[in-house]
Amino acid sequence: MTPSPRPDQGPAGLVSFRVEGYTPEQLQEECARAGLYLRTIPQPPCCRISTAFYVREADLEALALSRL
Repeated sequence: MTPSPRPDQGPAGLVSFRVEGYTPEQLQEECARAGLYLRTIPQPPCCRISTAFYVREADLEALALSRL
């Protein structure tokens, strides 16, 4: 997983990442089936999820523990 922003850019409520073996669009579809919603970013190709206060911790844990 490649996080964004980089440590030298300071904190943010958004995390961009890639999962080996999946295109961002495939990952977005799989997550949506599980009730986890994220968006794709065209350049660099990756997925982005918000980790802001309105996202439930249980949803982030489900994504982190996903067996996708």
